[in-house]
Amino acid sequence: MAPARPIQFVASGFASPGDDFAEPALDLNRLIIQHPASTFYMQVEGNRNKEMNIFDGDILVVDRSIKPKEDSIVISSNSDELEVSSFKQMQAKKIPNEDFWGVVINLIRKL
Repeated sequence: MAPARPIQFVASGFASPGDDFAEPALDLNRLIIQHPASTFYMQVEGNRNKEMNIFDGDILVVDRSIKPKEDSIVISSNSDELEVSSFKQMQAKKIPNEDFWGVVINLIRKL
């Protein structure tokens, strides 16, 4: 008995003209996240951060590998609770650097 031959496929019909203009799928992880191993999502509870345009239910994308800058929004640990503040507020409150948790790199809000 002769060995089986692999099946070969051939195209049938006409190619879609739209295939030339097809866009790759939108991948939010690729667009937003630079360091996947150190990036976390957090949902905000409460409206204490209205002045930073952060509201109840917003989802914060937080990267723990980024060092904060003067204008960064940061997450800090305060008595076993995570808190959102600006880096300037964190410095003004004299929150120790070891309580720094991560930098907010993006915000997702449901309309």
